Amino acid sequence: MRTSLGGMAAGVIGALTWAIAYGITGGQALLILMGLHVALGVGMAAILGVLGRSSWLPSFAGTLMLSLVAPLVIGLGVSIVGTTDALSLLAVSAVVGLVFAGLAAFLNARRWAVGLQVALALVACAIVLTSIRDVESHPAFDLVRYEPAHDAPFSRVAVIGVDGGDWSVIDVMIDAGELPNFESLVDRGAHGVLRSIDPMYSPVVWTTIFSGLTPDQHGIRDWYGATATNRRVPLLWEAVGASHSPATVLNVPGSWPPREFEGAIVAGFPMPRLVVSETELAGQFLGRLVSARERKSDVPSLIARVGTQSVPLGREQILARSEVQHPLLEAGILRRRFLGAVHSFPLTLGGTLDSPGALSIEAGDETFSLSRGEWSPWLDVELGGQSAFIRMNRLDSGDLYITPPFQTPSAPRFQLLGGAVDAHEIAPDDRYIVEGVGWKAATDPEIRRPLVEHLEQTSDLQYRAAKALATRPFSLFGFVFTLPDRVSHGFWTDATTRPELVDPSGVDVPANWKSDFVRDAYRRVDRDLGELVDLLGPDTTVFVVSDHGFTTDHEHNRGMHRAEGIFIAAGPGIDGDSQRLDLSVYDIAPTVLAGLGLPVAENMAHGARLDLFEDELAPSRIATYGEFHDAAADVGENSEERIDASTEEQLRALGYIE
Repeated sequence: MRTSLGGMAAGVIGALTWAIAYGITGGQALLILMGLHVALGVGMAAILGVLGRSSWLPSFAGTLMLSLVAPLVIGLGVSIVGTTDALSLLAVSAVVGLVFAGLAAFLNARRWAVGLQVALALVACAIVLTSIRDVESHPAFDLVRYEPAHDAPFSRVAVIGVDGGDWSVIDVMIDAGELPNFESLVDRGAHGVLRSIDPMYSPVVWTTIFSGLTPDQHGIRDWYGATATNRRVPLLWEAVGASHSPATVLNVPGSWPPREFEGAIVAGFPMPRLVVSETELAGQFLGRLVSARERKSDVPSLIARVGTQSVPLGREQILARSEVQHPLLEAGILRRRFLGAVHSFPLTLGGTLDSPGALSIEAGDETFSLSRGEWSPWLDVELGGQSAFIRMNRLDSGDLYITPPFQTPSAPRFQLLGGAVDAHEIAPDDRYIVEGVGWKAATDPEIRRPLVEHLEQTSDLQYRAAKALATRPFSLFGFVFTLPDRVSHGFWTDATTRPELVDPSGVDVPANWKSDFVRDAYRRVDRDLGELVDLLGPDTTVFVVSDHGFTTDHEHNRGMHRAEGIFIAAGPGIDGDSQRLDLSVYDIAPTVLAGLGLPVAENMAHGARLDLFEDELAPSRIATYGEFHDAAADVGENSEERIDASTEEQLRALGYIE
């Protein structure tokens, strides 16, 4: 009994220590964490009893080692060698603790051995508690201000991204007269193929484009660490903002959470969502179906009934407030099984879904009618005190498709804005979406068109924000259109511009070309690009770039990334050339800096592309624009903050991770 009590007491101490450090916001996860450690303590007591050392003292000391030292050791080990799976972490953590318990038992529980264990456990406790830092604190980089050269070729620059932009689409559509604004920029500037890098993940490549550094240098290497907290270096807008005049940047992948700098930022994906799936299936980010009957779909569904029913929106996830995280939780043991309450909203149907006419619907405080193919207005919902909004579409079958909930920018749970920007400035109706529904929803044939319409709505909200900030004074303006990438992933095989359809006499256009969603996406981007360039003004030098191109994945019958992307530069200071050039994603940052009369850093992978400039240019050089160091970065090459459960689900729904 004393042995068990000793183990349980030490388990509770370990649990409380890690719970404080982890900064858990909900009671359920706290109890689970404590239960884990108490269970480990009882197991320790049982092992010591079998060894014939039934005493509370070695049990207490050994369990302290298991509760405090072992997770800390494993956490450091994972930082050095890379993340392993949950069962391996649990097994190794237990072995570390048991080694010390066995040592105490072997030494006949001599007091000095027990004291050694307790002392090491207390040291570990102190390390854990003194390492607590607020994850919402993302300090600015320590940048040196440089005065730009007075004869700089550019007075201000816009870097406009077209995520997934590919010449195989643009060339065909320019020839068909469908992309007048792309054509105008090509005709009056320079253009070429922009070669990407491996891995061709959007946050990795966009961070490279805006830094000129390799993934190993800037710290964003894959999807699992694709947040700005893992970035070790300042990006172009931070360097330019500090040295020139304020910069404005929106929707750049990998820029969440926003760091403070001289300017304004609207962060891009990936970022956490308000909820995760209420089941083990990671399908919530595909939206939800309310159906008249059972249907096979990757999108979660429930059977509708006339009258009022509760429609689940997802389960609240409990996030840490501290950068010190419990290895067992971080490994994924509790990532989906132990979360907060399931949030729902009331839906009242005034008839059956298969009724031929308009259907009367009451959702929350809104009452409206929907005919087949129509969208509802944006609908306000509440998720445990957190304001959010959704939208629903009545499908051709009469069933309802409901989007996931999105946070309102005026009262976000996850900070979206940084610097001098106000939520009502970018979203006067309090509607903004960082990332829409995952393109994997396209596997349901009936959702294909509503999915594209939703992605277009998302793009419209993002572009509206860009327009709102485009008239501000700036030295650098950055914005990324993500629509082509999202549509190309799910609908590339329907595209009439695919290279295999192009022959010397032109394009073999199938009869269903009006349903070519890829072509529609490029038309939409061309329309918005032309308007945005006009808003930015004739004194702005414009760079249009993509992080990669697209080609056909014949195995999965969808689009996939290829290294050949697009590059266009036009405006003051650019030497117009009809020849198609060959460039790298490493070329953009140093070329922009040189054009603004700022030094090019010697640690950048490439120098400035001087052949793009109208006049000869000899940019000055500096060693670096700065590097942010913190304790985590010094632990090891793979020390990074992993994405949370909701972001991981979102990336699975988007098809970026399996």
